[in-house]
Amino acid sequence: SFAKFESHAVTMFEVGKLSDESLDSFLVELEKVQSTGEGEAQRYFDHALTLRNTILFLRHNKDLVAQVSQAEQPTNGFPLDLLRCESLLGLDPATCSRVLNKNYTLLVSMAPLTNEIRPTSSCTPQHIGPAIPEVSSVWFKLYIYHITGQGPPSLLLSKGTRLRKLPVVFQGYDRLLITSWGHDPGVVPTSNVLSMLNDALTHSAVLIQVRR
Repeated sequence: SFAKFESHAVTMFEVGKLSDESLDSFLVELEKVQSTGEGEAQRYFDHALTLRNTILFLRHNKDLVAQVSQAEQPTNGFPLDLLRCESLLGLDPATCSRVLNKNYTLLVSMAPLTNEIRPTSSCTPQHIGPAIPEVSSVWFKLYIYHITGQGPPSLLLSKGTRLRKLPVVFQGYDRLLITSWGHDPGVVPTSNVLSMLNDALTHSAVLIQVRR
């Protein structure tokens, strides 16, 4: 239910983590999330499904602890905590390192990070990840489209550009994905996008993409 999800979210925000003991309840709630097949609700479902599958794979997985000495290795793999990156970044580096080394054997970063959040880096305990925020950047998107020869119709406009009408390549679509420089993207109906674009372009460069 929403109330139970809200309870987990409050715990994550206030405490900075969801402990292994609370994950059974959290997984039950993730299992109840239904696919809608459209819009932001579908994106929410996809994220919930990915998170659930990731937790199920990492939690108590014997194969992930094969390199740990036998004396330290639990018989059924390691428990799992979900940590809030922003809470770790609120600690000074020495304290953060001490907390991580005391409590954890392995760190796995979830991706992608947003442009506003810097990754937590660590040599010990072993750290798988993180994907740097630049992976979500406009430049990296364009690079991937270039080397793969695939990707949605896209147009990068420099700051100060003024549009009199929507470019032809976007006129046959109902929604566009708009990314202002240094911010996360947002979906905007094509019918309302022109004034929004011109306003955004007074402050920064903007990437326009088809949202299928």
